Amino acid sequence: MENSEYITRSQALDKFENFEKITASGVTFGSITYLVDVSESKVVNKANLLKKLVVINITFGASYTDKVNRILKAQGDDANFVAKAMTGKEYYIDGNNVLARDIATKSKRYLVFDVENHTNVSAKQLYIADGMIPVTKEEVWNEKYLTPSGLNPTTKTAGRGLVDEKKNFFFRTLGFQNIISFKVGKVVYRIID
Repeated sequence: MENSEYITRSQALDKFENFEKITASGVTFGSITYLVDVSESKVVNKANLLKKLVVINITFGASYTDKVNRILKAQGDDANFVAKAMTGKEYYIDGNNVLARDIATKSKRYLVFDVENHTNVSAKQLYIADGMIPVTKEEVWNEKYLTPSGLNPTTKTAGRGLVDEKKNFFFRTLGFQNIISFKVGKVVYRIID
């Protein structure tokens, strides 16, 4: 059974700043609910026309370099991968690879996590940002709402290098202001501000 706790964004940030991994492997499994702009949507008056609400299972606290090297070793490849630094972001607490901040102002906070390639989104809802009107993809996946490149996407890889496709994962940074709730262990923390 899940427990719910209502916490402020400041309290949520404090939980992640003092994050303790709860598994022997050094990672913690959880889930997250967040609201972000749809990257393919058009921008009008400096605001994206579309937003999406996403609920997905994630892994907190994994070292990107260590994870890639574990996969390479299991595949029988040389485990000598070294990750490049994040662009425009940095970890700011020694030993904590769950939170990052922007380098320019040092004021923006980001949650850092992994999503396995095989993970299905638990829930996803699109919205017209002005009024937060729920819509389906079929209603808005057109030239009125999307950029030309959004309508004609190119095939992308995650830059996985030697990692087999079935073991692929995505390293993500999410603006802390976009988090609605997160689950760690059997507790769902719902952010109230």
